[in-house]
Parts: sequence; C-alpha cells; structure tokens
Amino acid sequence: MAVNVGFAAYAHRLFREGAKGFNKRSQEFFLALFLVLICFSLHVQTAFNRARFTVPLARVSFVQPYIPQSVKWDPAKASAIMETIEQTTLRAAAQHPDLILWPEAVTPFAVKGDPQMQRWTEQLAARAGTTLLMGSVAVEKSGTPEETWVNGAFVVNSTRGLEPQGYAKRHLVPFGEYVALRPLLCWLHKITDVGEGDFQAARALT
Repeated sequence: MAVNVGFAAYAHRLFREGAKGFNKRSQEFFLALFLVLICFSLHVQTAFNRARFTVPLARVSFVQPYIPQSVKWDPAKASAIMETIEQTTLRAAAQHPDLILWPEAVTPFAVKGDPQMQRWTEQLAARAGTTLLMGSVAVEKSGTPEETWVNGAFVVNSTRGLEPQGYAKRHLVPFGEYVALRPLLCWLHKITDVGEGDFQAARALT
C-alpha cells in the first residue's frame, strides 16, 4: 500500500503539479522505498539465521517418466512404459532416498485390483529398497456389474508391499474422470480411457 501511495504521489507531482528540479522529489515515494528496504533487510537476516537451525527432514526422489497421454493407457505400450518406470526408479534409488514419489496414474494398469501390476510394483519397491508413494488407479469387483474405479494415492513399502489402505480423490475432473450430467450427456465419453464408467470419489480403500 505504501508503494502504491508513493507512486501515486510521485506521478501527481510530476504530471499534475508540474514540479521541476528538486521539487519533483516525493517524500511519500522515498518513504515507501525505505519501508521496502527495511522489510528486505529483515528477510535477509531471518534467512541467514534460519540456516543455523535447519535440520533435514528426509531425502526424497521424484520420478517423472513423461509418458504421453496418447499412449498411457494403450495395452500395447504397457511393457515399454513399465520398463521406463523401472529404469527411472532404479536410477533414483541409487541416490539412497528415504522416499520415492511417482506421479498421478503412473502405472498402465491398476496397482490395486490387478494382481500382476501389484506384484510388479512390489518387486520394484523391494529392488529399490525404498518406499514408493504413487498415484495410480484401483479397481474393485473387476468383471462384475458392481465394478468400480478410483484414482488415488497408494504406498508401496519395500518390505511389506502394497499397503492395504489408500486415498481416493475427492474432487474428480469433469469429462476426464467422469461424465458430468450423465443423464443428459450420456453420449459423451471420458477423455481418460480407463474403466467402462465413471471414477468414484472420496471413498476409503481397503
């Protein structure tokens, strides 16, 4: 606010009052600059003092395979996608992190509900020797009329495997994860080619 007032006072003195020479100087403007310098000096002092009390919390590695959306859910590309995930994860594990993070919906198949995908992920976590926090999809009651899909987050422990509980997204993306106003727009389909119907939101996974 002080900077805005300072600029306004400076502009008023230049263009409205027609001040010249030293009279062009605006006390309000210089006061605003002085306040900015005080704030900056306090920030610098705090930043230097904080370094003395910094304690590392954890060593975290981020894995981003950069799989194009156009091939992400193509079963023919699944083997290559899994190979890319494996290579990038093992490279990250070489840095001996405490945790490895995978992006949203990273696996080509459901990590929960697809036994082969779950087993592959657990074996990779064991090889990496590090816990994985990942975004993936889960399917329940696959192949039945009650089949449901969720997009969520899951933890894969390097020794215990996939943790039994996970987190399902609360706010889904319209037309990406579900068809909004389905009774009226039932002829539309989701952009994400996963599951026959809509994703489910905000449910506890067990």
